[in-house]
Amino acid sequence: MKGTVKTAVLAVIMTLTMAVTACGQKTLESLFNDSEMQEQFESAYAGLEDQGMSLSYEVKGNDFTMVLQITDSALIVDGIGEALQGALDAQADTFKEQVATFDEAVGKEGACSATVRYTDPDGNVLAESTFTAE
Repeated sequence: MKGTVKTAVLAVIMTLTMAVTACGQKTLESLFNDSEMQEQFESAYAGLEDQGMSLSYEVKGNDFTMVLQITDSALIVDGIGEALQGALDAQADTFKEQVATFDEAVGKEGACSATVRYTDPDGNVLAESTFTAE
């Protein structure tokens, strides 16, 4: 489960990075105003539902927030929050590199952030981290 969630998060961030770099938009939000990009992004991660999770995201200005909700309550076990936070912490350098790519795409160093949040079926936060480029 931990590996699947970690892989899903990294795949989402990588897809966003490629799209931002390719489009050269001024803000992350302007990229996501494009309906074709939204469809591509959402269809790429629709399979998470088969694994007991759902993905939602929000982009405001240059702040990207991704919420992975664990919808299958059977996956909520003791220590899941700590395990998910540990996975986020272990991947911090990768997320920071991706945010640096966002900054480059919008043409401003230190402009972007990416927040990854895991929630339980009721929307309670299990783990969360916000990443900026260093």
